[in-house]
Amino acid sequence: MKFDLYNEFSAVKTIEAAAFTADPQTDNTTGWVDLQGFQGALIVIDIGIITDGVFTTRLEDADVEAAAKTDVADVAAEFILGTQGAFVNTSDRVTSELGYIGSKRFLRVGFTVTGSPATGGLISAMIIRGRPQNTPVR
Repeated sequence: MKFDLYNEFSAVKTIEAAAFTADPQTDNTTGWVDLQGFQGALIVIDIGIITDGVFTTRLEDADVEAAAKTDVADVAAEFILGTQGAFVNTSDRVTSELGYIGSKRFLRVGFTVTGSPATGGLISAMIIRGRPQNTPVR
């Protein structure tokens, strides 16, 4: 039997594709992906067109199950594989990937936005959960 990736990975949107002028994760309730049952995650950030402003990737994790997370923290560099990028108006049509090897249950992608953008940029992100403890994942 051939190796099947369909049953080994599960993709979840954390930022719906849209134009942003500020961080899309404005509170502690949105964009969280539950990693329970998985041993790793790949973060895929898709940058469309950025007209102004600087969008710097920020990963956050938490353990609290409540809708409003009370233990949100930026992911420590030692738990990130790859480089968190800063995207500007010359970063059009870029796909960036990061790995997460931390132990927290919940993960999300956010952006630190600087430069007071007027029109901002088109951005989306998804977290691909992998290395499941049980297969198939569907």
